[in-house]
Amino acid sequence: MLARDWRGGELGVLLMALVLAVGVVSGISAFATRLQNALTQESHRFLAADLVARSSRALPGEWLQEAEAQGISQALTLVFPSMVFAGDERMQLVSVKAVSDGYPLRGELTYSEQPFGPVLPAARGPAPGQVWLESRLFPLLDVAVGERITIGEADFTVAAAARTEPDQAASFSGYGPRVLMHYDDIPATGVVQPGSRVQYRQLYAAPPQVLQNFRDWLEPQLEDGQGLLDVSEGQPGIGSALRRAERFLLLAGSLGVVLAGVAIALAARRFSERHTDYVAIMKSLGATSARVNRLYGSSLLLLGAVATALGCLLGWSIQALFFTLFAEQMPVQPGASGPGPYAVGAATSLTCLLCFAWPPLRRLGLASPLRVLRRDLPHENRRTLGDYLVGLVAISLLMWWYSADWQLTLAVLAGLAITALLGLGLALTLLRGGRLVGMSAGSIWRLALAGLQRRGSANAMQVVIFAMAIMLLLVLVLVRTSLIDAWQT
Repeated sequence: MLARDWRGGELGVLLMALVLAVGVVSGISAFATRLQNALTQESHRFLAADLVARSSRALPGEWLQEAEAQGISQALTLVFPSMVFAGDERMQLVSVKAVSDGYPLRGELTYSEQPFGPVLPAARGPAPGQVWLESRLFPLLDVAVGERITIGEADFTVAAAARTEPDQAASFSGYGPRVLMHYDDIPATGVVQPGSRVQYRQLYAAPPQVLQNFRDWLEPQLEDGQGLLDVSEGQPGIGSALRRAERFLLLAGSLGVVLAGVAIALAARRFSERHTDYVAIMKSLGATSARVNRLYGSSLLLLGAVATALGCLLGWSIQALFFTLFAEQMPVQPGASGPGPYAVGAATSLTCLLCFAWPPLRRLGLASPLRVLRRDLPHENRRTLGDYLVGLVAISLLMWWYSADWQLTLAVLAGLAITALLGLGLALTLLRGGRLVGMSAGSIWRLALAGLQRRGSANAMQVVIFAMAIMLLLVLVLVRTSLIDAWQT
């Protein structure tokens, strides 16, 4: 039967709708997941870690021991303002950052061999007994690479010019140029005393689940003046941009789910209307309603399996094409998406088949054999209020599962409801107004208007569906424009 329907062209619309639905949902989901993973990974570089513990007092060493026991990479930093001396007369207030050997855990530390020279990547920070000075500090102190300066009670050799650090914004930049030194040299300076204005930081890096377990262990032990930072807290601007980007991508995927359901509903209704006469012939030859349901149910499952496979392949191609086209504009290397987006596509296919395609096909079994002789008998596959409620619940659950955000789901559903009511009112007004126009119109227009009014309910529903689709696309464009404007400002 599937082969015959395919040759007749009746199955192509439904199959194409399913493939496009799965492809769009899985493609957007995979693109959003890869981009979100890449942005999150890139944003961690602004902290030089995945998670940071900070305090104005020395942090417990037990935290580092627990992190090591859980296989978490760690590093230490200490930031404080101090005076730097070069010779007997030259001095400058600076922001000193002391870093341990593991710094940075994320991102890249850079330096240059001479002030304002070519930028080079650094595998590690300054060695013990050495310091790196910000380039603008060299003329202020009138020193050169290889000369010595004094911080507190210790002398250090100027080994290089510090250029960039991943967490540079965490330094006391208001206190002047930056100086980078080794963490083990802090006691020799004698600068850090009780009451000193300092900031201790412990940096951690690990896979997300390991890090979350460590965070759950660490949070109950925090005292006053101690805190944890991730990218949303340590870099509020970046965290806000990530949240806006995430909501935009989730909105795009949620709208894709809605459009998928609408496409399947339209295609399934048309398919069932075309098969009503065929089922009537089958029942006149002795086929039972149960046999008809089994026939169309098995055909629908086979169609869904093929459409899911093709749709997932299309979704992979869509996200790969996006990253290929925008590779030069991408500031980050996209991460892996995993099987999650394609599971969303498969779930979308199954849900759409059960809640949108199966109800009209199931009612094909109710077709009367008398329809073979009496074509004026009404169709038995018209949707009921229960079908629409099932579809609404299915779309709501799919959107919530995809976005994990009830507020976003309810906002989209509210917008759809308002648009549907306005579209229905406009369609009915136009159809009723067309009767008055049709009475004075020419014969061709009178026939056209009569045809529209004969199928008034179906035409009104199509107007509503197209209005919702246009609304969803306009919302996506407006949100995209607003997001780009927010990033640019």
